[in-house]
Amino acid sequence: MQPIIGNMMFKSIFLVSVILFSNLCLMAQAKKNYNDGPYIEIAGDSIKIKWIEMGQPRDTFVFKSSAGKFKIVNLPEIDLTKLDIMEDDEWEYDNIEKFIVISDLHGQFDTMLSLLKVHHVIDSVGNWNFGNHHLVVAEIISVEEIK
Repeated sequence: MQPIIGNMMFKSIFLVSVILFSNLCLMAQAKKNYNDGPYIEIAGDSIKIKWIEMGQPRDTFVFKSSAGKFKIVNLPEIDLTKLDIMEDDEWEYDNIEKFIVISDLHGQFDTMLSLLKVHHVIDSVGNWNFGNHHLVVAEIISVEEIK
């Protein structure tokens, strides 16, 4: 009898653990009260702006000639008239010994710093520690955005 009771208790504890873990995962997914951005892209004579406000993705286009300030509560204020963003030029480098690429940070600044420190790109106080090597910060875009 003892093994059956022990086995039943193990199954009960396991089931309760699975239920608790599932609830924690659901609660984490339900957290939609965050802000991120803005992400700004020059597109010809207009400026494309994307951001997340209270967990909801937002975007807009503004003509360069009528650009002003981008101001959303809990996001950085950006003066769109003073942007110094290069058009979509291609950059090419030869004979690169080492490089590291990070992408899709989406407001996870602390995670980015941790990654850069672990891979010795920056030191413990944030100074460049990667010599003449390259750090590439990219935004991975979907096929739908390319079309």
